[in-house]
Amino acid sequence: MSRNKFMGQLFFEMYQNDPEKTAKILVDAYKEELERIRKFDVKVKQQDEFDEIIKDILPPDEPFSSLAKATMKGEVDTVVLMVKSALENKYPALDIVTKSLVPGIQAAAALYDQNWFYAPDLLMAGSAVQTATPIAMAKVENVERKGLIIMHAPKGDVHDIGKNIVKIILESSFFEAIDLGVDVPAEKVVATAKERQPILIVGSALMTTTMGALVDTGKALQEAGLSIPFAVGGAPLTQKYTENIPLGIYGEGPKDAVEIADLAASGLSWQEIKAKKYVGK
Repeated sequence: MSRNKFMGQLFFEMYQNDPEKTAKILVDAYKEELERIRKFDVKVKQQDEFDEIIKDILPPDEPFSSLAKATMKGEVDTVVLMVKSALENKYPALDIVTKSLVPGIQAAAALYDQNWFYAPDLLMAGSAVQTATPIAMAKVENVERKGLIIMHAPKGDVHDIGKNIVKIILESSFFEAIDLGVDVPAEKVVATAKERQPILIVGSALMTTTMGALVDTGKALQEAGLSIPFAVGGAPLTQKYTENIPLGIYGEGPKDAVEIADLAASGLSWQEIKAKKYVGK
């Protein structure tokens, strides 16, 4: 008699003698295993979702794929070693940056936007990029930047983490960023914009009480005769609220910031960028 048949017969006989007790034994015996299977199923589904978010961002070919994944995870020391190894193996420095480091930080940004990563995760990925990029680019001269961007947190807002994250990603995507800091009055933004002629201005507000300061900055830019696209973002902001901000274009997260910057670099007006990103939404 097989073990399975024996166990089945045993439980059948037990069930005939005491159905309630036998049912309890079965539930207790398999409850932990069923819970483990359920958790595994959830984990598999979550991993599928995770992979779906980054599948079109990370490169398929080695060594770029492994380097991009290490960058995404913020493994700074590993990234540095892999960059040095790639250089020793004669991979072009610019390819190492554009095909590994940049996709890595962009993947981290996408995961951040989808609530898979938190701010420390994104900052670690940014640290990996900031540490490794100079190593890769040490022998590359005259790397052309896509355009100049002015960044700030508006008057009254002293939070800089959102702005700093966006700055890392923009610089990793070959934009030059001038960071005016926090608690920046509209007049300073206008004066810097007139002097430096950026392709884009970015404002980040993390307080409901300082959202209005972005409106003031947009008005000041417009009154000064400037029509520079003004990308705004931060936890309390919405696309609807951004309709109140002159020149305003709503950015939902770091990945949006790069898309808006690329559109601005292509020469589109703020109206054209806004229509391209948000028409029909």
